[in-house]
Amino acid sequence: MLSGWLCINKPEGVTSAQLLNRIKRAFPRKTKLGHAGTLDKFACGVLPVAIGKATKTIPAVVDAEKTYTFRVLWGTQTSTDDRDGEIIATSDVIPTIDFIRSTIQHMGVTMQQVPPSYSAVKIDGKRASDRMRKGEVVEIQPREIKIFDLQVIDHTHLETTFQVRCSKGTYVRALARDIAQILGTVAHVTYLRRDRVGRFTLDKSILLEKEQQIDDNAREKIASAIIPIRTVLDDIPAVSCTESAIACISKGQSIPVSLPDFDMVFAIDDTDVIATGFVKDQVFYPKNVFINGV
Repeated sequence: MLSGWLCINKPEGVTSAQLLNRIKRAFPRKTKLGHAGTLDKFACGVLPVAIGKATKTIPAVVDAEKTYTFRVLWGTQTSTDDRDGEIIATSDVIPTIDFIRSTIQHMGVTMQQVPPSYSAVKIDGKRASDRMRKGEVVEIQPREIKIFDLQVIDHTHLETTFQVRCSKGTYVRALARDIAQILGTVAHVTYLRRDRVGRFTLDKSILLEKEQQIDDNAREKIASAIIPIRTVLDDIPAVSCTESAIACISKGQSIPVSLPDFDMVFAIDDTDVIATGFVKDQVFYPKNVFINGV
């Protein structure tokens, strides 16, 4: 069974789930697939897709830093904070480029962000967006995010294009909303592209057009682009295992290691990843084991 990762360039106008269902047609039935981080339907860019045993390493990729390019239209706020929503507020205040740059330079790295009401955040087990569509009033608690870098890369009178490097859990639509509020106006996102998720980058992605069929040529293209699990996890500490250690891990047993405490560690043999887990008090505890059918 094939296992590994794909770096897909999601086009605008298709959901992440729809694209994943299309990619499934390139693999044998019952092949497990999953993606690391949903992209909004109107958004495009990097969508990491895990295949087979790689689905057990999705949390490690979801936790990675991300880079986005996004364009903001000043003076109009929508219900979804993007171009697909209905207009709910307007403002005559259009910030100047100097004011924008000065403001974002003074924004802290760590921020408290309230995700958009129309989002996948779950409230009592149901998505906030589903509750909103039913007419319910939702209250989403703020969460801590980190903005490592935020730059203006283009500007016209009504629109500004930014690039941001941020932590997991950051909603770009909410970031645009909050920047506008600091500037004393309203805004919404008209364009959003994810340029990077950890080691997955846009320049090394496979573009699948919105209506592209998964024929033999597409299957060959997808199969040839599979990235080994180990390559994706290169930034995570590794435990190199002996045969006896591999035997223990294959049974789900812990092994002694010479590493400090880590929340995410992977165990390797001579060729690839055999398990992921964590280290506590110089003991490796496997959580997801990829060998002997575990």
